Amino acid sequence: MQTIDVQTIANTVGAAACAKGMEYARSGAVTSITMSHRPGQQPRIVGKVQGGARHPYTVIVTAIPARGGAAGLEFGVCSCPVRNNCKHVAALMYAAGREPVEEALAGGVGVGLGG
Repeated sequence: MQTIDVQTIANTVGAAACAKGMEYARSGAVTSITMSHRPGQQPRIVGKVQGGARHPYTVIVTAIPARGGAAGLEFGVCSCPVRNNCKHVAALMYAAGREPVEEALAGGVGVGLGG
């Protein structure tokens, strides 16, 4: 069973965005998560993260299939002004990392979070 670990998040978005993203996730800013893996496409994690704007940002993270027992992340895009690999991407990755990624991506799981 694989999860997204903090080191993977930091390697993807950088240490500062990782720390801020963890705070966002812990405070309940991630309001939805959907994990999907369609044939012929890389696995994706899609979610909504409430930031400083009135409406939540849409975040999409593309996953790299597991190699050597660890899930990897390729790139995250966000509708915020930073546009990619930001604290909102980190928040979504951290929140998604609480669930087994391998099983969720195999079945296309949608998770509604309270908020």
